[in-house]
Amino acid sequence: MRFLVIFSLFLALAPATVAFAQGGSPFSPLPQAPPPPTPTPEAQNRPGDGVTRQTMFLIAAGVIAMFAVGGFLLTRDARRSLTIEDREKLERPPADPEQVRRDRRAQEAARKKARDKARRSKAARKRTKRSR
Repeated sequence: MRFLVIFSLFLALAPATVAFAQGGSPFSPLPQAPPPPTPTPEAQNRPGDGVTRQTMFLIAAGVIAMFAVGGFLLTRDARRSLTIEDREKLERPPADPEQVRRDRRAQEAARKKARDKARRSKAARKRTKRSR
């Protein structure tokens, strides 16, 4: 039994002797960290490496051309999908100013007639409400 106690004590103290052999006292200062590696210099941008003014003008011209082509295609498609009545309105010569004035008067008269009819029906509804 004594042998077992001595053997277990030896096993418990064996790691402590290894640790003591490595650095001496556990309260001694920590070793200094290695200095950080020096950064490698980055390549300098030369003035000719960036986007030039000529490239910017080419990009702008391309964008303008794309908008022009898109507008052309859009209007061409819109003209193709017009109904017959819409085509006639676009193709007939400009109307006589007197005819335009008459058309406006007719439209105004129709609006006035619709407003009068709405007023009369509203008044009739009020009369029937009061008589209840």
